[in-house]
Amino acid sequence: EPLLEVFETLTTSFDGGFEESTEVLLQGDLATPERHNALVASLAAAGQVEDVETLGGQPDASSLVSVLGQAFADPELAGQLAALGVQEDLTVAPDADVAAIHELLLAEVETAGDVLAPDGEDGLARVSLRTSAGQPGAADLAVALDEAFAPLRDTGVEVVPTSQQIVQARIGQDIEDSQITSLLIALGAAMALLVVHFSIAERRPI
Repeated sequence: EPLLEVFETLTTSFDGGFEESTEVLLQGDLATPERHNALVASLAAAGQVEDVETLGGQPDASSLVSVLGQAFADPELAGQLAALGVQEDLTVAPDADVAAIHELLLAEVETAGDVLAPDGEDGLARVSLRTSAGQPGAADLAVALDEAFAPLRDTGVEVVPTSQQIVQARIGQDIEDSQITSLLIALGAAMALLVVHFSIAERRPI
């Protein structure tokens, strides 16, 4: 089950942290201006998703962007970040050195390691969103978040929304689908036996 593998990846790389949140695992190299700005756009879109909690019009989330915002509020770090290409809306200039921005965040902001594990195209990042969909709305939330992160996916980054509720909903759907398939097979076999039985009893072709 791919979502269970994502759970293990988040636990190993980011020390867990599920609770009542929905996680979006990002795999790929985020150290480019295009991908960084696509992440900012995706988070803005996620803030419009029903059942994603917001603060001041922005999604209530822990992410690379929120860590960058914390650092940008520090006057000393703000100057260094601006010199590397960070702009006031937390997007970056087309010629920004995003790899250096990530290095600075990991060195100076304690929580940066909770949301970013850079390793080129094998790098991982994590977005943790506070949500309120619960089990009944988990499947719809996963679809909506997948759509919200389309700008980032379109740049080649793999995007996987997951949570305990999403995994449980997926497992429940798989079980239901399996039960329906088994029932259809059983009904088909029973019908075939009935046809054979009546064919023999009546001694006429099927």
